[in-house]
Amino acid sequence: MHKKSVFYKVFFNCLLLSLLTVFAAGCGYYRLDTVGKKIPDESVKRLHVGYTTTDGVIDIFGKPSQVKNLDNGAKKLIYEYTETRTPVYVGGMVVYEKGRKESKSILTITVKNGVVESYTFKSQHEE
Repeated sequence: MHKKSVFYKVFFNCLLLSLLTVFAAGCGYYRLDTVGKKIPDESVKRLHVGYTTTDGVIDIFGKPSQVKNLDNGAKKLIYEYTETRTPVYVGGMVVYEKGRKESKSILTITVKNGVVESYTFKSQHEE
């Protein structure tokens, strides 16, 4: 009877250790959802007011998310990128919805007469 008791103790401890390992490993996973194309800082530094052309902008960043025609004949090219990280267990089940973190980048470029007139770049990250 004593051997049976030791077997169950060892079995239970191994099972408990395995479950804790899977649970601990599962907490470190994130599901990554993205919208748009990433806007690297290095690419933004390649923009030069009065020099970079519309074609140059498109070569660097691709097709914009939005294009707005302004009253003065200029165009506003808008590039947006959103990245959402949600904690999940192994298998993709969401751990905690409020643990979601979102990063957002918006690059707005004003082009007039085919050349960059101005631009703004904003990047916001939730901590």
